[in-house]
Amino acid sequence: CDDCSSGLYDPDNDGDDNDMDGVCNDGDIEPDCASDMVDDCGDCVGGYSSSQEEVSEHNQNMDCAGVCYGSSAFDDCNVCDDDPNNDCYDVALHLHPSANLISFPALPDDTSISAIFDNTGCSIDGIIGESQGAIKIGGLWYGAMSHVEQDQGMWVIVDHDVEYDYDYPCTLTIEDAAPVSYDGEEVVYSLSYGPNLMSYPYTTSQNIEGAFGDCELKYVFGEGVASEVWNGNFYGSLHSLDPGHGYWVFTEDDCNDFTFPEPDQALAAREVEIVRTVPAAYASVQSIEQAFYFVNNATINGELLEEDDLIIAYNGDVIVGSRYWAGELTDVPAMGQAYSEEGYCQTGDVVTFKVYDSSADEVVEMTADASTEWQDLGYYSISLKNRQLPATFALGQAYPNPFNPVTTIDFELADNADVSMVIYNVQGREVATLISGNLDAGYHSVVWNADTFSSGMYFLHMNAAGFTATQKLMIIK
Repeated sequence: CDDCSSGLYDPDNDGDDNDMDGVCNDGDIEPDCASDMVDDCGDCVGGYSSSQEEVSEHNQNMDCAGVCYGSSAFDDCNVCDDDPNNDCYDVALHLHPSANLISFPALPDDTSISAIFDNTGCSIDGIIGESQGAIKIGGLWYGAMSHVEQDQGMWVIVDHDVEYDYDYPCTLTIEDAAPVSYDGEEVVYSLSYGPNLMSYPYTTSQNIEGAFGDCELKYVFGEGVASEVWNGNFYGSLHSLDPGHGYWVFTEDDCNDFTFPEPDQALAAREVEIVRTVPAAYASVQSIEQAFYFVNNATINGELLEEDDLIIAYNGDVIVGSRYWAGELTDVPAMGQAYSEEGYCQTGDVVTFKVYDSSADEVVEMTADASTEWQDLGYYSISLKNRQLPATFALGQAYPNPFNPVTTIDFELADNADVSMVIYNVQGREVATLISGNLDAGYHSVVWNADTFSSGMYFLHMNAAGFTATQKLMIIK
């Protein structure tokens, strides 16, 4: 540069000219800016013809908080800060027919039941939280639950008698919702001994391992999935805590002032496992009532089940749950009848099990080594093995005998057969028919309630596929 701006003149070179504006650096107001116009962050505004004051109003590298090269930005609610975790967004929870166990990772300013649940696009029969609920009648909500709280998990009951075109026909949408874990205060829980229905407050998933800190847990139930805690490890189909879901958490002791740790997003994305979907023929409808049977061991003819074998839970002849074998402590759900299907479990029902043996392409009856008597939120530890078919036909001894007025008769069928079981009095006259029809091979029992019969001797006669047997029965009143 030879423009003499330094006060000296050297026709060969008066110095450097970084911005190549013809003015040497030594005499240039802004040696790195050809227009000599810079904004408040010191950045050159090349070619800008307005005043310096107007240039400063267009600071391109200043964030919304006035920090040069800062990371603050406005979210959809027009709030400026540098934490993307608390950016408001539109929550969309997809609901399916029947029971949905949900919670809210973000909430609007108006948390009333009507503001949140009136625009789901389908019929909601009710909302059930822990010890409170709400029901909609004539367009108005009634019940103890008037608002949604940050720490609440809840069952949302979608009318499953309505025909829908999609698996998830209803979308619960909340516009401009603020994440509940980043609103200036952590979501704090007070967990009591036993079951607690709670929310998951984050917008990203996290592995269930380590999520509950020092709280001593026994079980965690989600919607149709569960985990058992054993020696500090989690076993079952519930591997992660997910935004939008609610959970029943069973504690060994009170756990006050509990807060979830902030999830590691990379960990959450990497380690979330998907529970295998069961075939429609063996599926059940989700209910607000559920119990889980943790299967320690399951064998057919002494051989452990394989991963494509399916454990199926029954109440009578109604399928109430199923789960693919996943190894030790596979959790098999069993649904209750409330807000659900006819024939689902009620308190005191005995759940039975079968296994679809994938290699043999057959369904095998199983026996459990412990009580399977159902109750809501029940958890059971059992082992299963296949029920061996009897080698012969046989009639067992009635018990009790003598009796008043009820007795039970066991019998065995080596093959499928037409079975007749009839009661005769001492005159040889038929007085009652206990069984008349075709039964599958296996172990069976029948109950005779003789409350309308007088005391005395009676004879039970069994006939099945050519096998006959007779037994004396004594009623004593």
